[in-house]
Amino acid sequence: MVLTIKVLQKQGIEVKGLFKRKRLYEDSYLPKKEGNHIYLPIRSKKIDNFVQELKTITSDYSFIELKLRENNRTRSFRRELQKILPRDIFNSASRAYEQIGDIGIITIFPQMEKYEKQIAKALMETNKGIRLVLKKISKYSGKKRIQEYEVLAGSGTTETTHIENGVKINLNVKEVYFSGRTANERKRICSLIRNPEIVLVLFSGCAPYPLAISKNTPAKEVWSIEINKSGHEYGLKNISLNSLSNIHLICGDVREKIKSLNKSFDRIIMPHPTEADYFLEDALSVLNKKGVVHMYLFSKPEKVNFVKNKIKQISEKKGYCVRRIDVVEQLHVSSEVKKYCFDIYYK
Repeated sequence: MVLTIKVLQKQGIEVKGLFKRKRLYEDSYLPKKEGNHIYLPIRSKKIDNFVQELKTITSDYSFIELKLRENNRTRSFRRELQKILPRDIFNSASRAYEQIGDIGIITIFPQMEKYEKQIAKALMETNKGIRLVLKKISKYSGKKRIQEYEVLAGSGTTETTHIENGVKINLNVKEVYFSGRTANERKRICSLIRNPEIVLVLFSGCAPYPLAISKNTPAKEVWSIEINKSGHEYGLKNISLNSLSNIHLICGDVREKIKSLNKSFDRIIMPHPTEADYFLEDALSVLNKKGVVHMYLFSKPEKVNFVKNKIKQISEKKGYCVRRIDVVEQLHVSSEVKKYCFDIYYK
Protein backbone atom coordinates (compact mmCIF):
# COMPACT_ATOMS: atom_id res chain seq x y z
CA MET A 1 0.00 0.00 0.00
CA VAL A 2 1.18 3.50 -0.89
CA LEU A 3 0.25 6.82 0.70
CA THR A 4 -1.47 9.11 -1.83
CA ILE A 5 -3.07 12.54 -1.95
CA LYS A 6 -6.41 12.57 -3.79
CA VAL A 7 -7.15 15.73 -5.80
CA LEU A 8 -9.10 16.74 -8.89
CA GLN A 9 -7.31 15.78 -12.11
CA LYS A 10 -7.26 19.39 -13.30
CA GLN A 11 -5.24 20.29 -10.18
CA GLY A 12 -2.97 17.26 -10.35
CA ILE A 13 -0.02 18.86 -12.17
CA GLU A 14 0.22 21.78 -9.74
CA VAL A 15 -0.15 19.55 -6.67
CA LYS A 16 2.44 17.10 -8.03
CA GLY A 17 4.82 20.00 -8.70
CA LEU A 18 4.36 21.28 -5.14
CA PHE A 19 5.13 17.88 -3.56
CA LYS A 20 8.14 17.48 -5.87
CA ARG A 21 9.50 20.85 -4.76
CA LYS A 22 9.08 19.75 -1.14
CA ARG A 23 10.79 16.43 -1.98
CA LEU A 24 7.73 14.53 -0.81
CA TYR A 25 6.61 13.06 -4.14
CA GLU A 26 7.15 9.29 -4.46
CA ASP A 27 8.15 8.70 -8.07
CA SER A 28 8.72 4.98 -7.50
CA TYR A 29 4.99 4.53 -8.17
CA LEU A 30 2.62 5.71 -10.89
CA PRO A 31 -0.39 7.98 -10.19
CA LYS A 32 -3.86 6.48 -10.52
CA LYS A 33 -6.79 8.24 -12.23
CA GLU A 34 -10.36 7.55 -11.18
CA GLY A 35 -13.27 9.60 -12.50
CA ASN A 36 -12.45 13.29 -12.09
CA HIS A 37 -9.79 12.59 -9.48
CA ILE A 38 -6.17 11.53 -9.44
CA TYR A 39 -4.24 9.79 -6.66
CA LEU A 40 -0.64 11.03 -6.42
CA PRO A 41 1.95 8.92 -4.54
CA ILE A 42 3.63 10.85 -1.73
CA ARG A 43 6.09 10.10 1.07
CA SER A 44 4.40 11.87 3.96
CA LYS A 45 1.20 13.69 4.85
CA LYS A 46 3.04 16.03 7.24
CA ILE A 47 2.40 19.23 5.30
CA ASP A 48 2.09 21.73 8.13
CA ASN A 49 4.85 23.95 6.74
CA PHE A 50 3.19 24.33 3.34
CA VAL A 51 -0.49 23.62 3.91
CA GLN A 52 -1.40 27.23 3.02
CA GLU A 53 0.48 26.92 -0.26
CA LEU A 54 -1.40 23.70 -1.02
CA LYS A 55 -4.71 25.42 -0.26
CA THR A 56 -3.97 28.10 -2.87
CA ILE A 57 -4.12 25.23 -5.40
CA THR A 58 -6.94 23.23 -3.86
CA SER A 59 -8.86 22.83 -0.61
CA ASP A 60 -10.42 19.61 -1.87
CA TYR A 61 -7.84 16.95 -0.99
CA SER A 62 -7.54 13.86 1.17
CA PHE A 63 -4.90 11.29 2.08
CA ILE A 64 -5.61 7.68 1.15
CA GLU A 65 -3.52 4.50 1.07
CA LEU A 66 -3.83 2.57 -2.17
CA LYS A 67 -2.14 -0.19 -4.10
CA LEU A 68 -0.37 1.47 -7.04
CA ARG A 69 1.65 0.17 -9.97
CA GLU A 70 5.40 0.56 -9.67
CA ASN A 71 7.17 3.04 -11.91
CA ASN A 72 9.50 0.51 -13.50
CA ARG A 73 11.85 3.16 -14.87
CA THR A 74 12.80 4.78 -11.54
CA ARG A 75 12.32 1.59 -9.55
CA SER A 76 14.65 -0.45 -11.76
CA PHE A 77 17.40 2.18 -11.64
CA ARG A 78 17.26 2.29 -7.85
CA ARG A 79 17.38 -1.49 -7.65
CA GLU A 80 20.51 -1.44 -9.82
CA LEU A 81 22.06 1.24 -7.63
CA GLN A 82 21.45 -0.93 -4.57
CA LYS A 83 23.53 -3.64 -6.24
CA ILE A 84 26.32 -1.18 -7.11
CA LEU A 85 26.62 1.07 -4.07
CA PRO A 86 27.42 0.15 -0.47
CA ARG A 87 24.40 0.67 1.77
CA ASP A 88 25.73 3.78 3.54
CA ILE A 89 26.46 5.51 0.21
CA PHE A 90 23.15 4.46 -1.33
CA ASN A 91 21.21 5.83 1.64
CA SER A 92 23.04 9.16 1.82
CA ALA A 93 23.66 9.98 -1.84
CA SER A 94 21.09 11.55 -4.12
CA ARG A 95 19.63 8.91 -6.44
CA ALA A 96 17.91 11.39 -8.72
CA TYR A 97 18.94 12.24 -12.23
CA GLU A 98 17.65 14.70 -14.75
CA GLN A 99 16.68 13.71 -18.27
CA ILE A 100 16.80 16.38 -20.97
CA GLY A 101 15.63 14.91 -24.26
CA ASP A 102 17.67 11.72 -24.69
CA ILE A 103 20.48 12.87 -22.37
CA GLY A 104 20.75 11.79 -18.74
CA ILE A 105 22.53 14.16 -16.35
CA ILE A 106 23.68 12.91 -12.96
CA THR A 107 25.44 14.40 -9.97
CA ILE A 108 28.28 12.26 -8.67
CA PHE A 109 29.27 13.02 -5.10
CA PRO A 110 32.87 12.31 -4.00
CA GLN A 111 31.95 9.05 -2.23
CA MET A 112 30.33 7.81 -5.47
CA GLU A 113 33.19 8.57 -7.88
CA LYS A 114 34.68 5.06 -7.95
CA TYR A 115 31.26 3.74 -9.03
CA GLU A 116 30.37 6.46 -11.57
CA LYS A 117 30.86 4.36 -14.73
CA GLN A 118 28.71 1.56 -13.29
CA ILE A 119 26.01 4.07 -12.29
CA ALA A 120 25.96 5.56 -15.79
CA LYS A 121 25.75 2.10 -17.37
CA ALA A 122 22.87 1.16 -15.05
CA LEU A 123 21.01 4.33 -16.02
CA MET A 124 21.26 3.55 -19.73
CA GLU A 125 20.23 -0.07 -19.21
CA THR A 126 17.13 0.85 -17.19
CA ASN A 127 16.08 3.87 -19.28
CA LYS A 128 16.11 3.05 -22.97
CA GLY A 129 15.22 6.66 -23.78
CA ILE A 130 18.73 7.78 -22.81
CA ARG A 131 21.59 7.56 -25.34
CA LEU A 132 24.16 9.69 -23.46
CA VAL A 133 24.97 10.08 -19.75
CA LEU A 134 26.76 13.21 -18.54
CA LYS A 135 28.30 13.96 -15.17
CA LYS A 136 28.17 17.50 -13.81
CA ILE A 137 31.69 18.78 -13.15
CA SER A 138 30.89 22.44 -12.40
CA LYS A 139 28.05 24.60 -11.19
CA TYR A 140 26.17 27.00 -13.42
CA SER A 141 28.31 30.10 -13.76
CA GLY A 142 28.70 33.39 -15.60
CA LYS A 143 26.11 35.53 -17.36
CA LYS A 144 25.32 32.65 -19.72
CA ARG A 145 24.73 30.23 -16.80
CA ILE A 146 26.33 27.31 -18.61
CA GLN A 147 27.72 24.20 -16.96
CA GLU A 148 30.58 21.83 -17.71
CA TYR A 149 29.99 18.11 -18.15
CA GLU A 150 31.97 14.90 -18.59
CA VAL A 151 30.69 11.98 -20.67
CA LEU A 152 30.29 8.82 -18.58
CA ALA A 153 28.47 6.56 -21.02
CA GLY A 154 26.80 6.48 -24.42
CA SER A 155 27.64 8.34 -27.60
CA GLY A 156 26.67 11.23 -29.84
CA THR A 157 26.56 14.98 -29.42
CA THR A 158 25.30 17.01 -26.49
CA GLU A 159 22.53 18.46 -28.66
CA THR A 160 19.05 17.11 -28.03
CA THR A 161 15.35 17.88 -28.34
CA HIS A 162 13.32 18.01 -25.14
CA ILE A 163 9.52 17.91 -25.10
CA GLU A 164 7.44 19.57 -22.39
CA ASN A 165 4.19 21.52 -22.10
CA GLY A 166 3.30 20.64 -25.69
CA VAL A 167 6.44 22.19 -27.23
CA LYS A 168 9.72 20.87 -28.63
CA ILE A 169 12.87 22.51 -27.28
CA ASN A 170 16.07 21.97 -29.24
CA LEU A 171 19.30 22.83 -27.41
CA ASN A 172 22.89 21.89 -26.67
CA VAL A 173 23.24 21.31 -22.91
CA LYS A 174 26.89 22.42 -23.01
CA GLU A 175 26.02 25.75 -24.62
CA VAL A 176 22.66 26.73 -23.15
CA TYR A 177 21.18 26.82 -19.66
CA PHE A 178 18.07 24.64 -19.39
CA SER A 179 16.36 22.59 -16.69
CA GLY A 180 13.48 20.25 -17.37
CA ARG A 181 12.73 20.25 -13.64
CA THR A 182 11.09 23.65 -13.99
CA ALA A 183 8.52 22.39 -16.52
CA ASN A 184 5.78 22.43 -13.88
CA GLU A 185 6.70 25.98 -12.94
CA ARG A 186 6.40 27.06 -16.57
CA LYS A 187 2.99 25.40 -16.63
CA ARG A 188 2.02 27.27 -13.46
CA ILE A 189 2.94 30.60 -15.04
CA CYS A 190 0.94 29.67 -18.15
CA SER A 191 -2.11 28.94 -15.97
CA LEU A 192 -2.00 32.53 -14.64
CA ILE A 193 -2.25 34.10 -18.11
CA ARG A 194 -5.94 34.26 -18.97
CA ASN A 195 -6.09 37.38 -21.16
CA PRO A 196 -4.39 38.53 -24.38
CA GLU A 197 -1.44 39.99 -22.50
CA ILE A 198 1.86 41.30 -23.81
CA VAL A 199 4.53 39.34 -21.92
CA LEU A 200 8.28 39.92 -21.53
CA VAL A 201 10.75 37.20 -20.49
CA LEU A 202 14.19 38.33 -19.34
CA PHE A 203 17.14 35.87 -19.45
CA SER A 204 15.13 33.61 -21.75
CA GLY A 205 17.78 31.04 -22.75
CA CYS A 206 16.62 28.82 -25.61
CA ALA A 207 13.09 30.21 -25.05
CA PRO A 208 11.28 27.54 -22.95
CA TYR A 209 9.10 30.18 -21.24
CA PRO A 210 8.17 32.05 -24.46
CA LEU A 211 7.42 28.76 -26.22
CA ALA A 212 5.19 27.44 -23.42
CA ILE A 213 3.35 30.77 -23.10
CA SER A 214 2.81 31.14 -26.84
CA LYS A 215 1.56 27.56 -27.19
CA ASN A 216 -0.63 27.31 -24.10
CA THR A 217 -2.05 30.76 -23.31
CA PRO A 218 -4.07 33.54 -24.97
CA ALA A 219 -1.05 35.90 -24.73
CA LYS A 220 -1.09 38.44 -27.57
CA GLU A 221 2.69 38.81 -27.85
CA VAL A 222 5.70 37.28 -26.09
CA TRP A 223 9.00 39.16 -26.11
CA SER A 224 12.27 37.97 -24.63
CA ILE A 225 15.88 39.02 -24.13
CA GLU A 226 18.88 36.66 -23.88
CA ILE A 227 22.59 37.53 -23.82
CA ASN A 228 23.84 34.07 -24.85
CA LYS A 229 24.06 34.04 -28.66
CA SER A 230 23.83 30.26 -28.77
CA GLY A 231 20.69 30.32 -26.59
CA HIS A 232 19.21 33.02 -28.81
CA GLU A 233 19.90 31.00 -31.98
CA TYR A 234 18.33 27.88 -30.49
CA GLY A 235 15.35 30.00 -29.46
CA LEU A 236 14.89 31.11 -33.08
CA LYS A 237 15.10 27.48 -34.21
CA ASN A 238 12.52 26.49 -31.62
CA ILE A 239 10.02 29.10 -32.78
CA SER A 240 10.22 27.59 -36.25
CA LEU A 241 10.23 24.03 -34.92
CA ASN A 242 6.93 24.68 -33.13
CA SER A 243 5.38 26.86 -35.88
CA LEU A 244 4.72 29.75 -33.47
CA SER A 245 4.30 33.32 -34.69
CA ASN A 246 3.81 35.72 -31.78
CA ILE A 247 7.29 35.40 -30.18
CA HIS A 248 9.91 38.14 -30.60
CA LEU A 249 13.46 37.29 -29.47
CA ILE A 250 16.16 39.88 -28.80
CA CYS A 251 19.83 38.99 -28.32
CA GLY A 252 21.87 41.15 -25.97
CA ASP A 253 22.30 42.48 -22.46
CA VAL A 254 18.99 42.97 -20.64
CA ARG A 255 19.97 46.33 -19.20
CA GLU A 256 20.88 47.72 -22.61
CA LYS A 257 18.17 46.11 -24.74
CA ILE A 258 15.30 46.91 -22.41
CA LYS A 259 15.94 50.62 -23.03
CA SER A 260 15.21 50.17 -26.73
CA LEU A 261 11.83 48.47 -26.22
CA ASN A 262 9.21 50.91 -27.40
CA LYS A 263 6.31 49.21 -25.60
CA SER A 264 4.98 48.32 -22.18
CA PHE A 265 4.18 44.87 -20.79
CA ASP A 266 1.41 43.32 -18.73
CA ARG A 267 3.61 40.60 -17.27
CA ILE A 268 7.38 40.21 -16.90
CA ILE A 269 9.12 36.92 -16.05
CA MET A 270 12.67 36.96 -14.63
CA PRO A 271 13.97 33.36 -14.34
CA HIS A 272 17.56 34.19 -13.31
CA PRO A 273 17.68 33.39 -9.57
CA THR A 274 21.14 34.82 -8.92
CA GLU A 275 20.60 38.26 -10.47
CA ALA A 276 16.88 38.93 -11.00
CA ASP A 277 16.60 41.42 -8.11
CA TYR A 278 19.35 43.59 -9.62
CA PHE A 279 17.18 44.04 -12.71
CA LEU A 280 13.83 44.77 -11.05
CA GLU A 281 14.16 48.53 -11.61
CA ASP A 282 14.84 47.91 -15.30
CA ALA A 283 11.82 45.61 -15.54
CA LEU A 284 9.55 48.19 -13.90
CA SER A 285 10.62 50.78 -16.49
CA VAL A 286 8.56 48.85 -19.09
CA LEU A 287 5.81 47.34 -16.91
CA ASN A 288 2.21 48.55 -17.02
CA LYS A 289 1.12 50.12 -13.73
CA LYS A 290 -1.20 47.22 -12.87
CA GLY A 291 1.16 44.59 -14.23
CA VAL A 292 2.68 41.45 -12.71
CA VAL A 293 6.31 40.43 -12.22
CA HIS A 294 7.49 36.87 -11.55
CA MET A 295 10.96 37.14 -10.04
CA TYR A 296 13.01 34.05 -9.18
CA LEU A 297 15.62 34.23 -6.43
CA PHE A 298 17.77 32.04 -4.21
CA SER A 299 17.21 32.85 -0.55
CA LYS A 300 17.40 31.47 2.94
CA PRO A 301 13.86 30.97 4.34
CA GLU A 302 14.47 33.48 7.12
CA LYS A 303 15.40 36.14 4.53
CA VAL A 304 12.16 35.91 2.51
CA ASN A 305 10.47 38.79 4.35
CA PHE A 306 13.59 40.90 3.86
CA VAL A 307 13.38 40.22 0.11
CA LYS A 308 9.69 41.17 0.06
CA ASN A 309 10.45 44.47 1.79
CA LYS A 310 13.28 45.14 -0.64
CA ILE A 311 10.90 44.53 -3.56
CA LYS A 312 8.42 47.02 -2.08
CA GLN A 313 11.15 49.64 -1.61
CA ILE A 314 12.42 49.29 -5.19
CA SER A 315 8.85 49.39 -6.51
CA GLU A 316 7.93 52.52 -4.55
CA LYS A 317 11.11 54.19 -5.77
CA LYS A 318 9.90 53.61 -9.34
CA GLY A 319 6.38 54.84 -8.55
CA TYR A 320 4.72 51.40 -8.31
CA CYS A 321 2.39 50.30 -5.51
CA VAL A 322 2.53 46.63 -4.55
CA ARG A 323 -0.88 45.03 -4.09
CA ARG A 324 0.48 41.69 -2.89
CA ILE A 325 3.46 39.37 -3.17
CA ASP A 326 2.89 35.62 -3.34
CA VAL A 327 5.96 33.54 -2.51
CA VAL A 328 6.12 30.15 -4.24
CA GLU A 329 8.84 27.77 -3.10
CA GLN A 330 10.56 26.04 -6.02
CA LEU A 331 13.28 23.70 -4.76
CA HIS A 332 16.02 23.13 -2.19
CA VAL A 333 19.39 24.37 -3.42
CA SER A 334 21.19 23.32 -0.24
CA SER A 335 20.38 22.62 3.38
CA GLU A 336 20.07 26.38 3.98
CA VAL A 337 19.08 27.93 0.64
CA LYS A 338 15.94 27.50 -1.45
CA LYS A 339 14.80 28.83 -4.79
CA TYR A 340 11.63 30.95 -4.68
CA CYS A 341 9.39 32.69 -7.16
CA PHE A 342 8.10 36.05 -5.96
CA ASP A 343 4.83 36.75 -7.78
CA ILE A 344 4.51 40.54 -7.50
CA TYR A 345 1.07 42.06 -8.23
CA TYR A 346 0.83 45.82 -8.64
CA LYS A 347 -2.20 48.10 -8.32
